[in-house]
Amino acid sequence: MANLEDLNARSATRGEAFVRRIDEATAAGGIAWSVPNQITVLRILLTPLFIAFLVYGMRVPALIIFCLSGVTDALDGMIARRYHQETTLGSILDPLADKILLVASFWVLTTMGLIPTWVTILVVSRDALIVGGALYLRVFQEESAMPPSVMGKITTCVQLATVFWVLLFYFIYGREALSLDPFLMAAGILTFMSGFQYLFGFMRRVRESS
Repeated sequence: MANLEDLNARSATRGEAFVRRIDEATAAGGIAWSVPNQITVLRILLTPLFIAFLVYGMRVPALIIFCLSGVTDALDGMIARRYHQETTLGSILDPLADKILLVASFWVLTTMGLIPTWVTILVVSRDALIVGGALYLRVFQEESAMPPSVMGKITTCVQLATVFWVLLFYFIYGREALSLDPFLMAAGILTFMSGFQYLFGFMRRVRESS
C-alpha cells in the first residue's frame, strides 16, 4: 500500500510540474502566443473546416484548405527559427496540429472508400504511440518529448503527399487517384518502420531514465 501511495504521489507531483512548465511558458513575456504559435493554432482550427468540405463533397475548397494547412505548417516553423521564437508550447502544438490533420484526413478518406483501411490503421496507431509516449515522458519522466527523426519527417511528407494525390484526382477530376499504389505502399512501409523506430527509442529513453 505504501508503495502504491508513493507512486501516486510521484505521479501527481510530476503532473503538477508539467502543468507549471506550460503555465510558465505561456506567461513568459507573451512569446508562447507569438505569431508562429498563432499560425499553428489556425492550422488546427482549419482541420474541422477541411473535414466538413470533404464530407459534403465540396471538392475545390477541401483541396484549397489542405494546401493552406501545408503552407502554414512550413510558415510557422520558418518564422519561429528566423526570429528565435521557439517555445515549449510551440514544440507541443506544431506536431499535434500535423497529427490531427493527417489522422482526420486518412480517417475520412477511408470512410469514403478512397484509402484502404490498413493504411489508416497504421497512421492512427503510429500517431497514438507518439502522442502517448510524449505525454508519458513529459508527465512521468519530466523530460522533453523525443525529437522527430529523419524517417519520421519523411513519413509525414509521404502521408501528406498521399492525401494530396487523392484529393487532386478525386475532387478535381472526379475519379479515383491514378497510380495510388506506390503512395500507399510507401506511406504504409514508412509509417510502420518509423513507428517501430520511435518505440525502440522511447523504450531506450525510459530505460536510461529509470
